[in-house]
Amino acid sequence: MAGAAGFPTWLYRITYHCCLRQLERHKREQALQMTVQAEQGREKVNTEKQAEGSIERHGLQTMVREQLGQLTTKYRMVLILRHLQDMTYEEMAEILTLPVGAVKIHLFRAGQFLKERLLTLHLVDPASGEEP
Repeated sequence: MAGAAGFPTWLYRITYHCCLRQLERHKREQALQMTVQAEQGREKVNTEKQAEGSIERHGLQTMVREQLGQLTTKYRMVLILRHLQDMTYEEMAEILTLPVGAVKIHLFRAGQFLKERLLTLHLVDPASGEEP
């Protein structure tokens, strides 16, 4: 039989190809595992950053609420109705029995007073009027 391989050669080639397939499968599994671990690491970092940001925001919210509580009732009410209850000027005017123009003035002044209080506590950037 010309060109026919012997049994040991045939068995060697089968073993060789099985090993190659096994090595390729192992490489894919390792790559997948490394990708999953990297993703889990990124998620952990993101979760930690979100938790830190949440704590900072909570502290800031608490201080803003404290300063809001120190405003006069008319100014506190317009800020709450506008920014926490998302009411329109007309709705606010009806509830407070004030003209719309007076509501706008109260809202402007309330914002100015609150901003001044937050500036004194260094909770607002003086240039932009926003959080530092």
